[in-house]
Amino acid sequence: MKKYLFLLLFIFLMANSSYCQTITFFETNKAFKTGESLNYTVKYSLYLDIDVAGFILKVEEQELKGKKLYGLTAYGETYNYSDNFLKVKIGYQSIVNKNNFLPVLYIRSLTRNEKESKKTVILNRSRKVAINKETKLELPIKSTSQDIISTLYLIRTFNFKNSNPGDTYWINTFFAGKTWDLGIKYIGKETINTKLGKISCYKLQPVLSDKLIDELNFFSLSDDDKLFKSDEQINIWLTDDENKIPVRIKSITNLGSLIIDINKCSGLKNTPVWE
Repeated sequence: MKKYLFLLLFIFLMANSSYCQTITFFETNKAFKTGESLNYTVKYSLYLDIDVAGFILKVEEQELKGKKLYGLTAYGETYNYSDNFLKVKIGYQSIVNKNNFLPVLYIRSLTRNEKESKKTVILNRSRKVAINKETKLELPIKSTSQDIISTLYLIRTFNFKNSNPGDTYWINTFFAGKTWDLGIKYIGKETINTKLGKISCYKLQPVLSDKLIDELNFFSLSDDDKLFKSDEQINIWLTDDENKIPVRIKSITNLGSLIIDINKCSGLKNTPVWE
């Protein structure tokens, strides 16, 4: 059970990244601003719904070499029910250029049962490499490559108003020492009940390559009992207003369902649809 609890936090980010038609480029950001904060509860459901973790997404301002940049931060922590549960704290930060929305620095910190690890990646756009500051290893990237956090926020800048069911938006993302062409497929509009109220949403579905599904199935018990057999097991709901807030992510695995629901939000750039 311990390694599945780690997956609960990790999949929140992967569900918002995604597998090529045409790579989508950043145009303009009308969805969020510095000061935005989104709070979530992570639930695991088999026979009962159990709250297993909390998650926070924040947009801050960072300064690097005299330039003002976005500091996109994600922090998650499992609830400590008993000593049999793995206590996990995981944090991600992506420092992103406001003009072209390309990350320049990516930091991941992870604490598992008081054992800490940290990874810092510098993105050198002129050389098209991502450099691990700790190991000095270099990963080839594309000129438009995103990290996991910047991918989530980039998706929020897309215009879904004229999308048709089946339309897919593509992003190149680096993850697990590799780059992936990842896709977000538009399913349609759907109204759902949340703690914020009844909200009209864009329903999306990640398009994951077989190789990426294999990466996620690292957490599986065996080859015969894989957690994920297709990318259709993950669904995402974004508010259909200008904010395009992720209010729910649901992932159905062979060991039950993972549901990530929004609890509260503040510092929104636009008036939300439910007010």
